[in-house]
Amino acid sequence: MTAGDLQKLRHHAIVAGYGLPGREAVAAIKQGGMPYFIIEYNHETTDRCAASGIFIMTGDARETQVLLTAGVERASMLVVTIPDDLVVLDIVSRALQINPKLQVIARCMYTSTGLELSRRGVTAIVAEQVVAREFSSILKHQFSAMEERDPKLPIS
Repeated sequence: MTAGDLQKLRHHAIVAGYGLPGREAVAAIKQGGMPYFIIEYNHETTDRCAASGIFIMTGDARETQVLLTAGVERASMLVVTIPDDLVVLDIVSRALQINPKLQVIARCMYTSTGLELSRRGVTAIVAEQVVAREFSSILKHQFSAMEERDPKLPIS
């Protein structure tokens, strides 16, 4: 993507972080038909992805200039998938200073961070509770399957 292409982006989503959660977020964004741009800290990931045509840049999304390069002032959505609560809080604060109308979906580890993100106006929060619920769901399924195979197991 050239600088000119970036300037043309409007009403797009910016995804900060391109690990597994970021890749899943981009897949959903693409499926929804929204244009997107990715900010990734790891230059090796960025180089590999850019070579395959993914709209991505290397940078630290806490930096105002990086957010501006990604077109945060013209974006509709920011998805922060980075697994560091302090970094997430910094990115969200800076992005909302530039574009207060931005819809923000953010990842966090701690309930207290989730509460702070809500206070700052984050639209949706993916917290560690989601991981906890998934573990619980999987374990319940496993126990049920074990009980079906051997009803004598002391699971109930």
